[in-house]
Order: sequence, then structure tokens, then C-alpha cells
Amino acid sequence: MITMFRKTLNKKGVSQSLEAIILIVVALSVVAVYAGWAFGVFGRTISTPILTTMSTPVIQGASTSNPQLYISIKNSGGSAATISSVYVNNQLFNLTSKFILQPGQAATLIVPLGGSLGTLQVGSTVSVVVNAGQTTLSTIALVQS
Repeated sequence: MITMFRKTLNKKGVSQSLEAIILIVVALSVVAVYAGWAFGVFGRTISTPILTTMSTPVIQGASTSNPQLYISIKNSGGSAATISSVYVNNQLFNLTSKFILQPGQAATLIVPLGGSLGTLQVGSTVSVVVNAGQTTLSTIALVQS
């Protein structure tokens, strides 16, 4: 009986340094697999539109009772951009219909401003608000009468 007990005591196990190395390798491989999955899956399905101005926005007819803002914009992002509203000098102007720009598409957005602009001048701030993501295009408007 004593010899049987002695045999179990003499068995050697895996050293602590080898255990630590195996644990680190397993943890790093799990992290690598998760990162590959996250970037592969989310990178393809989640993208935001990037709006850029093609030229300086022009407000025409600012001296009349029905001025309009012309903004030439392009969606440089990877998903469609739905423009919901436009701000001129921090004053909200809702669009009458949805304006959707597909990726790579350029267009001119015409915003009827009405007669409630007050003092509009060169250097007025124009902001375009997009529904997809948190992308906001801010630029400076040039006033033409």
C-alpha cells in the first residue's frame, strides 16, 4: 500500500511556466477570433454617410420674399444619406420631401427658405442634418441677390 501511494506522489505534472504560456496562447487566439468576427461583420453592415460640399452653397433671391438655398453636396460614405433638415444661422428649415443621396451620388439640394430669414449676409452658417448616423455637414453660404 505504501508503494502505491509513493507512485502517485512521484508523478510529474505540467510546469507552471508551460501552463502560463498555454493560457496566454489560448486567450490571444480567442481575442483574435473575436476581433476578426467583429470587424468583419460590423465593418460590412455598419457604415455612415460622409457628406461633402461640391461648391459654396448659394442663397439666391435673398432680397425677395421667397429666397432659396442651393447646396451642391456629395455622399462620399458607404451608406445612403437621408437629409432631414437644414439650419441657416441656427434657424431650422424642414424639407418638404425626403432627400436621399446614395453612396457616391452628387446632387443639388434646393431649400425654400421663405421670408423669415431676417438679416442674411455673406458668411451665414448653413448646416445639413442627416438621419443616418450622426453626420452633420456645416458650411458657409454665399448670398446672391
